[in-house]
Amino acid sequence: SAWNGSGVNFVRGANTSVSQKGLDGRNILSWGRTSGSALAVTYTWYYPATGLVAEVDTIFNKRFNWSWSPYSASACVNNNTYDVQNILTHELGHWMGLNDTYTSSYVNNTMYGYGAVGEIKKDTLTVGDTLGLDVIYP
Repeated sequence: SAWNGSGVNFVRGANTSVSQKGLDGRNILSWGRTSGSALAVTYTWYYPATGLVAEVDTIFNKRFNWSWSPYSASACVNNNTYDVQNILTHELGHWMGLNDTYTSSYVNNTMYGYGAVGEIKKDTLTVGDTLGLDVIYP
């Protein structure tokens, strides 16, 4: 719900057993393996002629411990896990065309490229996140 009002509507589709990225006509959120120590990776394919997005897949790294804190929570349910919603909100930013930021001045932004155990601050957007969307979706 953090991205509501961005001009993009997310609609939940049917469950799938697919756990690997692939240009297969399905946009997925799944648990699987990612390269290196990435918590999650979003893969985007484009139509070469138009530059429009053809498909997006996000794979969450199942090698890490995960939990889900309610959106209204003031702290992570488990300080020894990564919060799914925290990372999911970040990854959905990629679905809408936003890139990671790595500058320390953006450490509190949802699109900051690193996550930490017990972190839930990416559940809500900062002004920087919404301004990025305003550039893409005027």
